Amino acid sequence: MCYNSFDNIVFERLFKYFDQDINSNRINILKNKDYDKENRISIYQTPFNSIIFTSTSFYVNIVEKIKINSFNKKISMDQLKDLFNNHNFTDEPNTHCLFLNPESHETVNPPKDYKIRKIDKSFKNKFNELKKECSKDDLEEAQVSLDDDYIVGCFYNNKLISAASYWFWGEGLADIGVITHPEFRKNGLAKAIISYLTLKGIELNRINIYRHAADNKASKRLALAMNFQEKMIIETTKLI
Repeated sequence: MCYNSFDNIVFERLFKYFDQDINSNRINILKNKDYDKENRISIYQTPFNSIIFTSTSFYVNIVEKIKINSFNKKISMDQLKDLFNNHNFTDEPNTHCLFLNPESHETVNPPKDYKIRKIDKSFKNKFNELKKECSKDDLEEAQVSLDDDYIVGCFYNNKLISAASYWFWGEGLADIGVITHPEFRKNGLAKAIISYLTLKGIELNRINIYRHAADNKASKRLALAMNFQEKMIIETTKLI
């Protein structure tokens, strides 16, 4: 199968961030100690392969079972669970990961009288006011914090009504979070603030990543409208 140069750049950076020794031509199995408490297993389904992140207690078992089975470069979550005979699992919602080709960046300006600029911890009070107006689900999906690596805000009459931030993945990737006040949605603000933030990522020579839960159709529409391309799905399960 042939992949375009953007795919190669994205996943070269992603593999380097995860582990220097990831091989795109096979299933990779990596330990994640953060998964130990909840007995979690995640599969990152890339265009090239499957990367399995597993709690340390499962690692040896998964390595042995995949080795003796005739899997190629990919394995589905159902196939993986089948390797654990008579075990029960509970699946988490899939996470879809989209990436922005710098050549596809679109400049979207905010509506008149709205201003976007970089913010920091000195904006704590305004940021907390914004959070109070958003639902718990909104905040969990957005994952925006003043402790993030880079954050920008959109203001209207000196009121912070939207914020977008980066988590930097290694040296070459930037993961986006965005939250907007419920009363200021559906007027292009989210597009404008993402446009502003992603341009900064491009200036820093980082590939922009946008993640959303599989059932969040509005978030998916937003990402696609900003020319992000879906390149990876993260499937996660837990052993009961």
